[in-house]
Amino acid sequence: MASDYGFAGFAWYGPKVMADIKKSASRGTEAAAIFLVNALKKTLSIPAPRIAVVGVRGVRKGIRYYRATTRATPGAPPRKLSGDMRGSITYRMSGEKAWVGTNLTPYPEVHEKGDHPWFRKTAELVRKELGAIIGKTVKIG
Repeated sequence: MASDYGFAGFAWYGPKVMADIKKSASRGTEAAAIFLVNALKKTLSIPAPRIAVVGVRGVRKGIRYYRATTRATPGAPPRKLSGDMRGSITYRMSGEKAWVGTNLTPYPEVHEKGDHPWFRKTAELVRKELGAIIGKTVKIG
Protein backbone atom coordinates (compact mmCIF):
# COMPACT_ATOMS: atom_id res chain seq x y z
CA MET A 1 0.00 0.00 0.00
CA ALA A 2 2.84 2.38 0.72
CA SER A 3 3.76 2.42 -2.96
CA ASP A 4 0.26 3.77 -3.78
CA TYR A 5 1.36 7.04 -2.22
CA GLY A 6 4.79 7.10 -3.76
CA PHE A 7 6.67 6.10 -0.59
CA ALA A 8 8.77 3.06 -1.20
CA GLY A 9 9.69 1.25 2.02
CA PHE A 10 7.73 3.62 4.28
CA ALA A 11 6.99 2.22 7.77
CA TRP A 12 4.86 3.81 10.49
CA TYR A 13 6.47 3.81 13.97
CA GLY A 14 3.89 5.97 15.75
CA PRO A 15 3.10 3.54 18.59
CA LYS A 16 6.81 2.91 19.24
CA VAL A 17 7.58 6.64 19.20
CA MET A 18 4.71 7.32 21.62
CA ALA A 19 5.90 4.52 23.92
CA ASP A 20 9.43 6.00 23.87
CA ILE A 21 8.06 9.47 24.67
CA LYS A 22 6.02 8.10 27.59
CA LYS A 23 9.02 6.14 28.86
CA SER A 24 11.20 9.25 28.64
CA ALA A 25 8.56 11.38 30.40
CA SER A 26 8.28 8.75 33.13
CA ARG A 27 12.07 8.83 33.66
CA GLY A 28 11.93 12.63 33.97
CA THR A 29 9.09 12.39 36.48
CA GLU A 30 10.94 9.79 38.50
CA ALA A 31 14.09 11.93 38.50
CA ALA A 32 12.05 14.90 39.73
CA ALA A 33 10.47 12.76 42.47
CA ILE A 34 13.92 11.60 43.63
CA PHE A 35 15.13 15.22 43.61
CA LEU A 36 12.15 16.30 45.73
CA VAL A 37 12.63 13.41 48.19
CA ASN A 38 16.25 14.45 48.66
CA ALA A 39 15.30 18.12 49.13
CA LEU A 40 12.69 17.14 51.74
CA LYS A 41 15.20 14.95 53.58
CA LYS A 42 17.69 17.81 53.59
CA THR A 43 15.01 20.10 55.07
CA LEU A 44 14.36 17.57 57.83
CA SER A 45 18.08 17.03 58.60
CA ILE A 46 18.60 20.01 60.92
CA PRO A 47 19.20 18.42 64.32
CA ALA A 48 17.36 19.58 67.42
CA PRO A 49 19.29 20.04 70.63
CA ARG A 50 18.24 16.89 72.47
CA ILE A 51 18.67 14.65 75.46
CA ALA A 52 18.12 10.92 75.75
CA VAL A 53 15.41 9.95 78.23
CA VAL A 54 13.86 6.68 79.35
CA GLY A 55 10.09 6.54 79.64
CA VAL A 56 8.77 5.95 83.14
CA ARG A 57 5.08 5.29 82.38
CA GLY A 58 2.62 4.64 79.58
CA VAL A 59 3.56 3.17 76.21
CA ARG A 60 7.13 4.48 76.50
CA LYS A 61 7.83 2.91 79.90
CA GLY A 62 11.36 1.54 79.84
CA ILE A 63 11.98 2.73 76.27
CA ARG A 64 14.85 5.09 75.50
CA TYR A 65 13.93 8.00 73.23
CA TYR A 66 15.00 11.59 72.56
CA ARG A 67 13.38 14.80 73.71
CA ALA A 68 14.21 18.26 72.34
CA THR A 69 15.70 20.61 74.92
CA THR A 70 14.30 23.70 73.17
CA ARG A 71 11.22 24.20 71.01
CA ALA A 72 11.59 24.76 67.27
CA THR A 73 11.00 28.25 65.92
CA PRO A 74 7.40 28.68 64.65
CA GLY A 75 7.40 28.74 60.84
CA ALA A 76 10.63 26.75 60.62
CA PRO A 77 10.59 23.10 59.58
CA PRO A 78 10.56 20.47 62.33
CA ARG A 79 14.00 19.58 63.60
CA LYS A 80 15.40 16.06 63.65
CA LEU A 81 15.25 14.09 66.88
CA SER A 82 15.40 10.42 65.87
CA GLY A 83 15.36 10.76 62.08
CA ASP A 84 12.26 8.56 61.70
CA MET A 85 10.28 11.20 59.82
CA ARG A 86 13.21 12.00 57.52
CA GLY A 87 13.77 8.29 56.88
CA SER A 88 10.12 7.75 55.96
CA ILE A 89 10.13 10.22 53.04
CA THR A 90 9.87 8.28 49.80
CA TYR A 91 8.25 8.26 46.36
CA ARG A 92 6.10 5.85 44.38
CA MET A 93 5.66 5.70 40.61
CA SER A 94 2.45 4.73 38.86
CA GLY A 95 2.80 4.94 35.11
CA GLU A 96 3.85 8.50 34.35
CA LYS A 97 2.83 9.89 37.76
CA ALA A 98 4.83 10.10 40.96
CA TRP A 99 3.67 10.46 44.55
CA VAL A 100 6.06 11.82 47.15
CA GLY A 101 5.31 11.58 50.84
CA THR A 102 5.59 9.60 54.04
CA ASN A 103 3.81 6.64 55.60
CA LEU A 104 4.06 8.06 59.13
CA THR A 105 0.85 9.32 60.67
CA PRO A 106 -0.10 11.75 62.10
CA TYR A 107 3.26 13.29 63.04
CA PRO A 108 4.33 14.82 59.66
CA GLU A 109 0.84 16.16 58.94
CA VAL A 110 0.57 17.75 62.39
CA HIS A 111 3.76 19.69 61.71
CA GLU A 112 2.77 20.59 58.13
CA LYS A 113 -0.61 21.97 59.17
CA GLY A 114 0.67 23.43 62.44
CA ASP A 115 3.59 25.70 63.29
CA HIS A 116 6.25 23.89 61.27
CA PRO A 117 5.31 23.58 57.59
CA TRP A 118 8.01 21.73 55.72
CA PHE A 119 6.63 19.80 52.72
CA ARG A 120 4.91 22.56 50.75
CA LYS A 121 7.61 25.13 51.58
CA THR A 122 10.36 22.82 50.36
CA ALA A 123 8.43 21.90 47.20
CA GLU A 124 7.93 25.61 46.46
CA LEU A 125 11.64 26.30 47.00
CA VAL A 126 12.67 23.65 44.44
CA ARG A 127 9.76 24.19 42.01
CA LYS A 128 11.96 25.67 39.26
CA GLU A 129 14.48 22.83 39.53
CA LEU A 130 11.66 20.29 39.32
CA GLY A 131 10.38 22.05 36.19
CA ALA A 132 13.85 21.93 34.63
CA ILE A 133 14.11 18.19 35.34
CA ILE A 134 10.65 17.42 33.93
CA GLY A 135 10.87 19.93 31.11
CA LYS A 136 7.73 21.92 31.92
CA THR A 137 6.32 24.28 34.53
CA VAL A 138 5.48 22.66 37.86
CA LYS A 139 2.51 23.81 39.90
CA ILE A 140 2.54 22.94 43.62
CA GLY A 141 -0.76 22.10 45.23
